[in-house]
Amino acid sequence: MIKVLVFDFSGVLYGSRFEMLTKSLIDIVPGLESDKIIETFYNKYNEYKLGKLTEPTFWSEVFSILEVPRDKVSKITKIVFDKGIFTENKYLLSQIEKLSKNYKIAVLSNSSREMEWIFDESNYYGFFDEFFWSHNFGSRKPAEKFYNAVLEKYKVKPSEILFFDDKVRNTLAADELGWNTVIFTPEIYKSEELFLKELEKFGVTF
Repeated sequence: MIKVLVFDFSGVLYGSRFEMLTKSLIDIVPGLESDKIIETFYNKYNEYKLGKLTEPTFWSEVFSILEVPRDKVSKITKIVFDKGIFTENKYLLSQIEKLSKNYKIAVLSNSSREMEWIFDESNYYGFFDEFFWSHNFGSRKPAEKFYNAVLEKYKVKPSEILFFDDKVRNTLAADELGWNTVIFTPEIYKSEELFLKELEKFGVTF
């Protein structure tokens, strides 16, 4: 029987505007390629997620490596900070509100401080009773150590956990530990009906 529902942040609870950011950088910096942006962003983002860089330092180093002209930085930061990279899933809030009455609800995310701040001020916050952020733990999925933090907190069997993540490598790691998992595809992200069907498969009820 499922007792704990665990949700990833990006790609599950929130969508990402990273494609918008990439396009804007390419428009602003002639000759800049998307592969270079992705490589730079994620190399630095891994340090940021582990709490090794502050948010301003992270963006400063990314812009420096990508050679974004100083007079163009403000336009990019407006996309990042004014609009935000992340957008809340439209249907999950009401579903999690109902699920929280019968199940323990947690976040397990390869994260940054920005994600935590967004979540702290969100409508979601009150329905979660634990938050496993990688930048606070110093460990990231798919490391077993990070998953074990959930088991230690709730004192449940792996088979009593249902985990939603959009990355196959993360669900595979959880599968190996005996968790129940759902690969949160773009189709599920957009469809409340598909999400409810996944819950039904595991006997999760309201």
